[in-house]
Amino acid sequence: MKFRPYYLILAVATLMLVCSTTSSAVTPTGLIVSKVEPIAQMEAAPDAKRKVIELLYQQGTELLNSGEFQAALDTFKEVLKTVQDFSDDYARLAKAGTLNQIAYAYYHLGEYEKALASSQEALNIYIQQEQKQEQGAILTNIGVLYGEVGQYQKALESHQQAFAIAQQLNDLKKQGEILNNMGAIHKKLNQNQEALNLYKQALEILEQFQDVGWKATILTNIGLNYAELEQYQKAIDSYQQALTFAEQDSNRITEGRIYNNLGLVYSKLGESQRALDSLQKALVIRQDLKDLPGEHTTQNDIGTVYRDSGEYEIALRYYEKALEIARTIQARPKEGETLSNIGLTLLKSGQEVEATNQLFQAVEIWESLHPGLSDENKVSLMDSQADTYRWLQQALIAQNQIEAALEVSERGRARAFIELLASRFNQSDVSPPPLKFEQIQEIARQQNSTLVEYSIVSEGELLYIWVISPEGSVAFRTVDMSSFSITSRNLFHPRAYYRMLIEPIADLLPNNPDSNVIFIPHQQFFLVPFAALQNEQGSYLIEKHTILIAPSIQVLDLTYQHQKSLVKPEKPKTVVIGNPKMPSIASQLGEQPQPLSSLPGTEREALAIAKMLKTEAIIGDLATEETVVKQMNDADIIHLATHGLLNELKHLGLKIPGALALTPTANSDGLLTSDEIFNIKLKAEMVVLSACNTGRGKITEDGVIGLSRAFISAGVPSVIVSLWYIPDNPSADLMIEFYRQMQTTSDKAYALRQAMIETMKKHPRPLEWAGFLLIGQPGVQ
Repeated sequence: MKFRPYYLILAVATLMLVCSTTSSAVTPTGLIVSKVEPIAQMEAAPDAKRKVIELLYQQGTELLNSGEFQAALDTFKEVLKTVQDFSDDYARLAKAGTLNQIAYAYYHLGEYEKALASSQEALNIYIQQEQKQEQGAILTNIGVLYGEVGQYQKALESHQQAFAIAQQLNDLKKQGEILNNMGAIHKKLNQNQEALNLYKQALEILEQFQDVGWKATILTNIGLNYAELEQYQKAIDSYQQALTFAEQDSNRITEGRIYNNLGLVYSKLGESQRALDSLQKALVIRQDLKDLPGEHTTQNDIGTVYRDSGEYEIALRYYEKALEIARTIQARPKEGETLSNIGLTLLKSGQEVEATNQLFQAVEIWESLHPGLSDENKVSLMDSQADTYRWLQQALIAQNQIEAALEVSERGRARAFIELLASRFNQSDVSPPPLKFEQIQEIARQQNSTLVEYSIVSEGELLYIWVISPEGSVAFRTVDMSSFSITSRNLFHPRAYYRMLIEPIADLLPNNPDSNVIFIPHQQFFLVPFAALQNEQGSYLIEKHTILIAPSIQVLDLTYQHQKSLVKPEKPKTVVIGNPKMPSIASQLGEQPQPLSSLPGTEREALAIAKMLKTEAIIGDLATEETVVKQMNDADIIHLATHGLLNELKHLGLKIPGALALTPTANSDGLLTSDEIFNIKLKAEMVVLSACNTGRGKITEDGVIGLSRAFISAGVPSVIVSLWYIPDNPSADLMIEFYRQMQTTSDKAYALRQAMIETMKKHPRPLEWAGFLLIGQPGVQ
């Protein structure tokens, strides 16, 4: 995937801090400004001083509307000095309004910290004066500012507080405005569908009001989302509509943003000159307005057009101007974006050493934005930043720095997962530092396993593979992916995937089939059934190697350390679930729920396994969600044989995809979702999900977001999951054999391998036995 510089670019008009050109400075985005009326009513003020305040305030407003932000700032500072001579309620409200105007000026001058300080001071006054409407507007402005400095969680929290106030006041228009601004923050987090949904909700609300300014803003935002989806004509149509409304509103800030975004679309369509013409129009507007954040965006995007045209020197000149602005206004996300673009341009022009320096700086900035974000938002943000890590790997490999490139590959994957596990396992908010190569070697030795890490550094074109032996030696191979006619839509190509993923490193893998090989996939490779990959002689990979999967080497180490901390009971408690009385689900929102089919094979499976483990299986009506969760809380081994649900529940809007079917009751729907599992604390050493599609989910740079990640996050170091729908009886045979093997070995990976080899004798088709993966730790402590 090529880097899209507009991922994190949302210009001023997207957000609350936008001023119209009307004399009263009442804005289409709802910026709260101080009012002349309260100042005029300060009875204690001499008429002369009052008229000076009114005059200065009006001058400041006109300067803001004309884009002369420094002059406006100086004028409002004079207003503030004069207002501070008085202490009545009107003076306090006037002070708050003036502070808000000062924050607006600081915003456009790129001095975000000062803008935040002024906004916060204004908010404190409005809280003291119990001015709810003004509190809501200032909170939204604060949310905008947090978004600009990369504190996205605080931004969302501020907008949510503002939205709650708008609901209390039954202010429908304000609700629409805030929904738009929340959409802008989700856009910065690379959560494009959430952003688009919020924009559409905002447009639906605000179309009830005759406000062309807001129509321009939201249509521009919708156009940006269409551009992300590569629906370029729809994007152009939205921008053209938005431009008409912006011109009617005489809103030059919005006009500048639209011309900028049109330029990006024309660039994507290969119309470079048309793109540059549109971007130059945006640059003139933004320079006239002295809009530094907007000018940064346009300088950066002009650089990208020239880079894509192969004119690297010209591109670098524009990027350097953008970088200077980003540093002047202390906008860390903008700085990181431009450093990434400079790094790629230097890489393309053959300047690998200089590219490495710029890209490392960008990586440090990206990682500085993570603290304080929720797990979900960290995952989305990392996806938007992934190209920087890929380009850095390429720059290092070009210099033959194989070990350093491996460190960067690790550094760019599963970071949110690593931070989450460290906080849960170690009870620490301190994020673990990325691994150094020496630590990776030590992990290979601890695991006594061969580690194989894949990294797709150019989608569909270039694959890097590192192999680290149990003794710590490293080997590196490069694969040209374009020579393989396989796609991520159809992943079951056992021969082709063998040639791509295994054949280039076959000589580096252990000869002993009982030796563990831990694969660390990347992107769509998490859905590859490694056990079923077949060489030219027809042998399956599982016949030659004992296989495990891990999201990253550092996650592997964290689960290993956590497993060591678990108290090993004298008599392990096992929980075995099979064939619950199935719940009813609707395949789409609004449809009549239908009961899931019974799985008699899972009942046979559960009864046989429970007998081996000397426990009682929980089956049928007894396998309620309440009972199962209670039993799981203090279990050491958990086996769940039931339906696994994934795409069937998309309409429920789960934060984490996936659920397991259990018996419904009056108090529960019978769906144990990934969201619910994520919030449970378990002490189990192993969970076996003998159900369909439990290894699938949302594919991200953080790995697969779904049931497997939820259980590992809940404290389970080893999870067995499936990649597809596996027929009832073959699944039962494989699982019974797995536990039979576990009676004679403490190595779960070995037991699973032996179970697959035995099962394929009776069920020879790979679809019947190869869909299960062991994620995490191989052995029992």
